[in-house]
Amino acid sequence: MIFSRKIDPFFIGAALACVLTFAGATLARDASNLSQKSSDEAKSAAKAKVSVNRPKDTTAPARNPPKNALQKAGKSAREKSDPEQAERERREFLKKTGILLWPELSDEQQQAFVKKQKEHLEEVRKKVPAGALQLYETDFFLFFSDIAPMYAKLYVPYLDAMYRDLCKAFGLDPKKNIFQGKCLVIAFAQEASFQQYETIFFKEAKPGAQGLCHCNSNGEVIMACFAGLDTLYFASVMVHETSHGFMFRYKSNKQIPNWLNEGAAEWIAKHVVTRDRAIPRKIQKSLAQMRQTGSMGGNFFSAEHIEKWQYGLAAHLTEFLLQYNAQGYKRMIDDIKLGKSWRDALQDAYRLTPEELARNYGIWIGLPMLAP
Repeated sequence: MIFSRKIDPFFIGAALACVLTFAGATLARDASNLSQKSSDEAKSAAKAKVSVNRPKDTTAPARNPPKNALQKAGKSAREKSDPEQAERERREFLKKTGILLWPELSDEQQQAFVKKQKEHLEEVRKKVPAGALQLYETDFFLFFSDIAPMYAKLYVPYLDAMYRDLCKAFGLDPKKNIFQGKCLVIAFAQEASFQQYETIFFKEAKPGAQGLCHCNSNGEVIMACFAGLDTLYFASVMVHETSHGFMFRYKSNKQIPNWLNEGAAEWIAKHVVTRDRAIPRKIQKSLAQMRQTGSMGGNFFSAEHIEKWQYGLAAHLTEFLLQYNAQGYKRMIDDIKLGKSWRDALQDAYRLTPEELARNYGIWIGLPMLAP
């Protein structure tokens, strides 16, 4: 059976990040034009259709999940006007499920968290040998860096663009702060400073890593990184890692599976840093690997950390899920964040098992017998 459907308004909002590239533009031009959208491209995107092949009679019939305690708790903690009632429901939900729904924070609470975060940055300035560290502050980010100001100012707009696009993707108000305080982004010019920061503040060096997102149990998000030699690739790394912090702060502290988490991070980095070709190259390498083996690796859905070659697969599979049913993608993430297993969430949102998802994705890429 062939399904042909129009792309949801949700996907149109997320897809607007795709029209930002200008061939031959400089990095400065690329960064300054992140928020510009083409009306002609937006109109054509609104008319686009997606066709997906599905085998007959292989999935369970569509069903709407009941208005159970998970869904009610997820809404009440954010929508009820009574803060005390919302807090009681959060505590009850935590007791029943072990999942912490993030509370709404007052302006005074947010200001207090930002004050503490700035104190941490002053501690970094004292303890980590680096260049002249400067603070660049936006509504949602504290970007602290010793990168030359003429370059540092080009990176900050990527963070704001990532935040806006993910808010659109998940139906959030882009003017509302999802973070506790703000998201700290500590960007060093040199790898040695990055490794010293990780050793001093997180007790372990991270050889081989260019950036790491620390999602702390207290709700704070800190992303540390170093610039390296490729400016566009660094921008992609920065967006990728910081998006993990966004996903951590979305609804609850419940983790989403690694293949979904890395796929979302690679996907948003690809569509925000449009001139970086690293992620498209990863996708091509993953497609070549799957054509050779006929498989997604055997461990893609179950691995605690997917393999390096599977990052391109994760990004491309995210693209497929969004084109298939963008609202379903949001629903799947919402359900996982409220305690549903990812397999059940996938079934409810897409009417697919992991095996059926692999087969449908395989049809999309021309490998109809693709195994998970």
